[in-house]
Amino acid sequence: MVRGIFQLSLILFLFQCTPAEDLMLSKDKMTDVMVDISIANQVVNMYNPEDRDSIRILLTQSILKVHNLTQTELDTNIYLYMSDFEKFRPLSEEMIQKFDSLSTRLKE
Repeated sequence: MVRGIFQLSLILFLFQCTPAEDLMLSKDKMTDVMVDISIANQVVNMYNPEDRDSIRILLTQSILKVHNLTQTELDTNIYLYMSDFEKFRPLSEEMIQKFDSLSTRLKE
């Protein structure tokens, strides 16, 4: 709870100091991150409920490390994309295309 309040406060502070466009990841990078997070969430759901939180944290930390992001940067970008439908729609369409591509490759 305290962590969430801190992150929200930090995000609001960043918005006041930096134009939103400067904080946004490219659509391609954000798509890659979101696809990885979606896959990780599906993997987490395969584990026992009592283990899920720990596994989710580990997978999220790994994804952030692979994409060279902090949790705050990820949270900020999720907020920025979700609050602007004109930016979110192409992102979601690209995510669907990536999932379709991955699904096709897995079936081969």
